[in-house]
Amino acid sequence: MAVTPCPACGHENQDDQRFCVSCGRALQLTCQACGSASPPGARFCGNCGTPLAGPVAPRLSEERRLVTVLFADISGFTSHARERDPEEVTTMVDACMALLGAVVERYDGTVDKVIGDALMAVFGAPTAHEDDAERAIRAALDMQATAAQNADAFAGLSLRIGVNTGEVMFAPVGPGAERAFTVMGDAVNLAQRLQAAAPRGGVLVGETTRRLSSDAIRFGEEVAVQVKEGDPPSTGWPALDAAATPTERRMQRGALVGRDRELERLRAMWRQAADERRPQLATIFGPAGIGKTRLTAELAGEIEGDGGRVVRGRSLPYGEQSGFRAFAEQVAAIADVHETDSMQVARGKLESCVERLVPTDPVGTASRLASLVGLGDQDRADRREALFLAARQFVEGLARERPTALVFEDIHWADESLLDLVLYLAARVRDVPLLVLTLARLELRDRRPDWGGGLESFAAFRLEPLSIDDSVARVTALLPDADAAVVTEIAQRAEGNPLFVEELSASVDEHAATSAQDLPDSIRGIIAARIDALPELERSVILDASVVGKTFWRGVLESVRVDGDGLVDALDALERRDLVRRTPGPLVGGHEQYVFKHMLIRDVAYDTLPRAVRRERHAAVAHYMEHTAGDRMPEYAATVAHHWLLAGDDRRATEYLLLAAEQARRSGARTEAVALYNAALEHLARDDVRHRETRARKGVALVELGALDAGIVELDGVLDELEGEEQFEALRARSWAAGWRMEAVEAKAFSQ
Repeated sequence: MAVTPCPACGHENQDDQRFCVSCGRALQLTCQACGSASPPGARFCGNCGTPLAGPVAPRLSEERRLVTVLFADISGFTSHARERDPEEVTTMVDACMALLGAVVERYDGTVDKVIGDALMAVFGAPTAHEDDAERAIRAALDMQATAAQNADAFAGLSLRIGVNTGEVMFAPVGPGAERAFTVMGDAVNLAQRLQAAAPRGGVLVGETTRRLSSDAIRFGEEVAVQVKEGDPPSTGWPALDAAATPTERRMQRGALVGRDRELERLRAMWRQAADERRPQLATIFGPAGIGKTRLTAELAGEIEGDGGRVVRGRSLPYGEQSGFRAFAEQVAAIADVHETDSMQVARGKLESCVERLVPTDPVGTASRLASLVGLGDQDRADRREALFLAARQFVEGLARERPTALVFEDIHWADESLLDLVLYLAARVRDVPLLVLTLARLELRDRRPDWGGGLESFAAFRLEPLSIDDSVARVTALLPDADAAVVTEIAQRAEGNPLFVEELSASVDEHAATSAQDLPDSIRGIIAARIDALPELERSVILDASVVGKTFWRGVLESVRVDGDGLVDALDALERRDLVRRTPGPLVGGHEQYVFKHMLIRDVAYDTLPRAVRRERHAAVAHYMEHTAGDRMPEYAATVAHHWLLAGDDRRATEYLLLAAEQARRSGARTEAVALYNAALEHLARDDVRHRETRARKGVALVELGALDAGIVELDGVLDELEGEEQFEALRARSWAAGWRMEAVEAKAFSQ
C-alpha cells in the first residue's frame, strides 16, 4: 500500500490515513462545504468542487474528550507465531492489520496504534461524531466478518474485540519528535480488559457503550468482567448484530408539543399536493434533536390515515454507499427488496414493480433505475439525464397509484448527486399528488445557499426551540412523579431542545445522573460532533469563549487568544451557524456582547479544555476585566472573582468577593450579599483580620434581610474581636435584631 509522509514530522502513513499516527497532523484536505477528504495538493474538492483552503490545523494541545475505544486481538496468535518464520509472521500481521484498519477508516475512526497482533482504534478523537459508540460496534462486528471472510490471511485464527466508552485525555506522548497523539484514561484500560474477556469471534462492550447504541445494536446477556484483582467486577455486554442501517434516534414519547403551526403548514402543502395534483417540496431545517423527525412522523401518521403513502430514505455520514442511497432505500421499500435478497432476486422484484408503475417503457426504465440504485450492470454507463428521467418516471407512477410523500432524512449528509436528484424531481415531476419532504441541519445552507431557489412549489422553515411552558409539559409527561423543582430545572437546562428534554429526563429517571446538571453522554456526543465539524479557527474561538461564560465579549476573547487574526470573521460565522448570538448589553472594553445559543454548547466546549488550560485562560479573562472595568468594577466584581477562583488564585478572588458583597448589600440585594460573604469566608484564614470583619458584615446583612436569629448568632461570635466603628455598627445591628425579635414575640403572644 502506498504511503504518505507527514509534512510535520516525516512519519510515513498509509495513503488513506486522514491524520498522522505519529503527531496527529491532518494528512488530507477536508472540504468545509461537504466534509469530503481530498489528497494533499488538491485545490478543489473532488466531491463538490468547492475551493480547498488547506488542511485542518492539528490540535495545538491536549484535550479532554468522550471517546469510544476498540481493542482487537488475534486470538491464538502467540502459539501460531512460535511455529513460523519471523518474516512470514510479519507479512501475516501486516495483511491482517491492513484489513482491520480499513474497517476502522470506513467508519471514520482512527487507528491509534498496532502492537504486535493487537490493534487499538479510537472513535471520537481527533473528531467526534454523535454516534461514535454505534460506529465502533459496527466496526467491531465488521472486523469479525472480515476475519471470517479472509480466513486464509488470518491463518484461520479468530478475533477477540473489546469496546468501551468514557472520558479520556487526547494528547501527544513520547520523547521529542517521536511524540504521537493517543488517548489515556480508565476507559482505555477497561476496553482492553473487555477484549481479554471476549469470546473468540466475539465483541464485548462496556455499559456506557451499550446504553448509547442500544437502539441500533442487539446485545446478549450481561457478563461480569474482572478489571483489577480485588476490585468489584465490571459489566460487559456481548454485541450480537446491528440493524441493517443506522437507526433513527429515539423519538419523544407522547403527544407532539409546541409544533402546531409547523404541522399546519405541512398539512396545507400535503393538501395542495394531494387535492390539486401539484407536487410540493418542503425542507425542515434545525439542529440535532430539535424535532424534525418527530414532526415528520406526526404528518406521516395523518397521511397514511387518509390512505396516502409515505416512503422514507436516509443519508448516512459514513460507510460504503452509493451517491443515491436514500433514494435507493425508497425504491427498495416500494419494490419489497431486502438486504438478504440476491442480486438476481432483487433485480426481478424491481422489474416487476416498474412494470406495474411505468407500463409505457418498463424494460428501459427498470434497467436505468437499477443502475441508479446499485442493482444494475456495473459496466453500464448511462447518461445522468437518462438515469434521472427513469427516477422521475418511477416517482410519477408511484404517485399516480396513490398520493405519496417521499421523505429524505439527513440530506445535509447527502452526496451532491442526491441533492441534484431531489431538486430535479421537485422541478420536473408533473400533475401527480406528490410531496417531497427533506429534513436537514443548517449545514445544508453552507453547501447549497440557493437550495430550492426558483421552484414554484417550495417552502422551507426552521424549527425553533420549544417554549419553557412546552418544555415543562414534556418533562411532566416523561416524569409524572418528579418534583416541580426538578421538572423546571430540566426544562431550563434543555433550553427548548426536545431531544435534550428527553435525554435529561431519562438520565434522572434512570438514576444515571444525580441532577439535571449532569450532562448525559448522548447529548455530549451530539454537541461535541457539531463543535468538531467547525473549521479550526471557529472551533478554537468557541472553546475560548466557553471560558468566559454563556455571555462573552470580543475584547475578552482577544485577551485570551495568542493570535487574534480572523476573530471578527469567526464570530460572524458562528453567529451564522446559530451557535452564538449577538445581543444587546453592556459594552465591556467597548466591544459588543455575545451569548451562546445554548448553554449546553458552552458546557461541552468548556469540558473539552484541560484543567491547566482552563486556569490559564480564566486568569487572562480576570486580568482583562480588571483593566477595562474602571469605575464600574463593583458591578463586575463577582464575575472577576469567579474567574480568579477558577484560575486558582484564592487571594485575588477573595478581594473581589468582598467588593461584590459590599456592592450587593448597598444595592439591597442582601441574599446575594450573604452568599458572597460566605464564599469569601471559605477562603479567609480564621486569624486573618478580614475574617471577623466579614463575619460582622455578614451578620449585619442577615439582620437587614430579616434573618434575625442567624444574624444575632453571627454577630455574637465576633463582637468581642471588633473595635471602633465596626464594633459600633455590629452592636447597633444586634440591638435592632434583638428589638425586632422581641416585638415579633410580643405580637405573636398578643394575637393568641
